[in-house]
Amino acid sequence: MYIQCSDPSRSGGIYNLMKIEASPAILKKMREKHGIDIEEVLECFSNIEHGFIEDTREGNVTNPPTYSFIAETDHGKEIFVCFMQARDRVIHLKTAFRPDVKRKEFYLKNTRKK
Repeated sequence: MYIQCSDPSRSGGIYNLMKIEASPAILKKMREKHGIDIEEVLECFSNIEHGFIEDTREGNVTNPPTYSFIAETDHGKEIFVCFMQARDRVIHLKTAFRPDVKRKEFYLKNTRKK
């Protein structure tokens, strides 16, 4: 699957055609546990308004970095999306689910323009 979206490794709103991959296990968990399908995740990548945040919590740091964001689908469903972007520039989806209030507040606080 490909989507045109902002490159998390660059600043300034640079957009590229990105390939998105997700394992069958991730897709199944998203669908069965969270009620989210891959098409909704693709819509969220296209609808990003506030940017990405990098997960720098101790014990959660990955190489390549893990990024996340909250965005709405084309039908207004808010989804938290977590992913990694490999050196081959492929986005590897880690999870997606509906954000709770605390996660949304944290995301908005950490993506505000300073």
